[in-house]
Amino acid sequence: MEFPKSDQDIGFTSRQVTHSITEAATVPALIENAGHDTKRRFVEFFTAQIRNKHTRRAYVRAVDRFCHWIDQRGLTRLADIEPTMIAFYVEELLDGYSKASVKQHLAAIRMMFDYFVTGGLLRQNPALSVKGPRLSIVKGNDPRPATTRCSALA
Repeated sequence: MEFPKSDQDIGFTSRQVTHSITEAATVPALIENAGHDTKRRFVEFFTAQIRNKHTRRAYVRAVDRFCHWIDQRGLTRLADIEPTMIAFYVEELLDGYSKASVKQHLAAIRMMFDYFVTGGLLRQNPALSVKGPRLSIVKGNDPRPATTRCSALA
């Protein structure tokens, strides 16, 4: 999805007057082809579930990229997506993205599929069993002795 205007978070603007936000939303082909209920649930996921606008934008980009990747492989049904496909997608992401970005992409995909499962659109979440990259963030004590740290300040 693209954001031609700053107030356009999910493919529609708040200024549009329409009887249905779902109908006005621009969604990936994979979602559009799945039917009105899936499109409605997709729009709900990004509008009602994710409150932080920065997280919403990052998740929209991640899910849009994933849907485009799926489209390129000729899949047209959500039910046909398997954990192995998502694992291949994660491996491809690791070639060009940091581990933290890949983990965020996977989190967005997992959450979207979870929302589809809880809405009764899918029987199971194909992203649930896919492991992301291991990411270690070192925080805490400085390994240098206290005297070394103090002399560095002087």
